[in-house]
Amino acid sequence: MINKIIYFPIEVKKREFDSRCYQALKLINEGFKVSICTKSSINHYRHKMKPGLVYFKSSGPRYHNLMKEFKKFGHQNILLDEEGLFFNDESLYSKRFSKKNFKYIDYIFTWGKRDFLAIKKMSKYSKIFNIGSPRIDLLTQKTNKRYFTESDKIKKKYGKFILLNTQLIFINHYTHQNQGSFIKNVGDKKKDYKYDKKQLFLAEQTVLIQKKIFSDYKDFLEVFSKECPNYKLIVRPHPAENHEIWKKIIKKYDNVIYIHDDRSASSWMLASQFSIASNCTTTIESFLLNKFSINYRPIKNLKVEFELPIICGLNIDNIKNLIEFVKKNYKKSNLKINYINKKNTKILNERFSNLNGYCSVKKLSEILVSNINFNSNNYSLNGKTINLNLFEKLKNVLRIIYLDIKLKVFKNKASLFSIQKVPGMTEKEIFERIVLFKRLLRIKINFSVNQEEPGMFIIKKN
Repeated sequence: MINKIIYFPIEVKKREFDSRCYQALKLINEGFKVSICTKSSINHYRHKMKPGLVYFKSSGPRYHNLMKEFKKFGHQNILLDEEGLFFNDESLYSKRFSKKNFKYIDYIFTWGKRDFLAIKKMSKYSKIFNIGSPRIDLLTQKTNKRYFTESDKIKKKYGKFILLNTQLIFINHYTHQNQGSFIKNVGDKKKDYKYDKKQLFLAEQTVLIQKKIFSDYKDFLEVFSKECPNYKLIVRPHPAENHEIWKKIIKKYDNVIYIHDDRSASSWMLASQFSIASNCTTTIESFLLNKFSINYRPIKNLKVEFELPIICGLNIDNIKNLIEFVKKNYKKSNLKINYINKKNTKILNERFSNLNGYCSVKKLSEILVSNINFNSNNYSLNGKTINLNLFEKLKNVLRIIYLDIKLKVFKNKASLFSIQKVPGMTEKEIFERIVLFKRLLRIKINFSVNQEEPGMFIIKKN
């Protein structure tokens, strides 16, 4: 019997929720128990969680103490970097990995050959496995029907529109005071994640590009509004961006709409005539769904630009050409992707090890089953997963009330940012999403979802 629980914290709901529910379905079918939880809850309950496997989405300096504590309390730490797909310079990518964390990580999983080799160079650690990402599984398997179904609902509500996905977190991050805040932070020698001279130079180059893109986007919206008054454009800012700035920009235009919801970017891209982004993962997701997209590229700098958006989208380098493309193609619902070639297809296969229908979660399960001792008494799944006494339960209730007051009364900035990234989860929502994937994949299994404590949901096979 597999007497293991895997904890899956969610940091950005619209990016991770579907993949976590998909992983949960596959893993409980293999005999594991799964917890989908908020990032704050796993931090809060870390001393009371039943020992299991804790799934990390990166391994920067801020995770050091948490990884160390989990190991101390009998957990095993596993890692699949959410940004493993997106890097060009290995020295800059290495900032996502603190060298002192490697001794606390039990298993490292990668998207493909490129990030696998990069991590290998950082450490002599041997338990690194190239399995692919569940986010790719969702787009290339029958599960992608979920996005097509949702896109039909969006089309019914909004009709024809162009989608603009923004990704300007270096200069418009929710927590930044101004466009120079990021460089100031990473250049601070007192910080654990301080950049060296080369890394700082590359970061400065990225900031310059994003400033240009931001300026061009604002010009594009103005020109679009004037020259295409009968066309519609929807703007979906990155979850970590300052959305208030976008709201102020957009409210001037009658045919431009701001959107922030729980839906995946995939559903919105499928619903659109075509999408526009710049140096962004959404361009890759759109390509994998066989949907036309534009990679806006006003500055060419391969030192800091990511390779895959350049491959996966039609590259346009100025506002004039972008507007001309919009006018010419707005009414075409199924633009053909004709900008990919054999060389680029080979690059894609190196970046995604599960591009050809291989299931990353099946590989994950096989690796864990072959490496873990399931006979250990420390990993019994009997009883509750989070063991709080009455006093701790009372403290927990008071904590939730306090957090609610911070959010609703005092409009605390950190609380508002947390809600923007994870606006909430429910048992019903998780259950229904897993049922949907179960139906699409024709998996016959009975399961339950139970919120043991606020923010900590337990999924198990009945």
